[in-house]
Amino acid sequence: MPAVNLPENYLQYALMLKLPPSTVQRVKAVQDEFAAFFPGESFFIKYPHMSLMSCFMDPVFEERFCLRMEKYAEGIPVQSVLLSGFEFLTKAFCIKVEKGDALFDSVFRNRGFLRSRLRMEAQVLKPEFLSHPHITIAGRLTAEQLRKAGEGWQSRRFSHEFAADGMVLIRYPKDKGSMMVREFGFKGKDCELRSDAPGIQASLF
Repeated sequence: MPAVNLPENYLQYALMLKLPPSTVQRVKAVQDEFAAFFPGESFFIKYPHMSLMSCFMDPVFEERFCLRMEKYAEGIPVQSVLLSGFEFLTKAFCIKVEKGDALFDSVFRNRGFLRSRLRMEAQVLKPEFLSHPHITIAGRLTAEQLRKAGEGWQSRRFSHEFAADGMVLIRYPKDKGSMMVREFGFKGKDCELRSDAPGIQASLF
């Protein structure tokens, strides 16, 4: 999301689904395997994450933003998320989120309300909701790299399930890097979780 015509003091922020350590470990294992196909390349995502929303905001409004999101998260249920297989999205190789649209609708069931409240309370600019949840393994791939990745990986199996129980707010300072600002726990009525339990260690391939 390009920073066009923004006040100089505004920074980029992102809301991400909180991933448990077992899920981060599984994703990193995929990254290690994928890296063997492209030794020496630097297009891999350093920290596994699942983006939900991005925006720009003056850091002075962080507390107001956090107060709104804490209240909002109280109505979101803890839910089972299933990662299943791989997909390609705009020059990126990603882990697919099974029924990702349902996950997005559950988290942002009242998107219009949230957008208007964040603009009013924290003067948020350019809020962008990601409607297709996924976990990126590598981005900025060339056409040839995408072809090679497709030949070697598109038919491979991957399955992992975890309980999504919160979101995290990330700030991106202008000197690069990122910083976690706060976590927001889901406190709504739990959705039905599968009997094999969150964090299941299933087949990688």
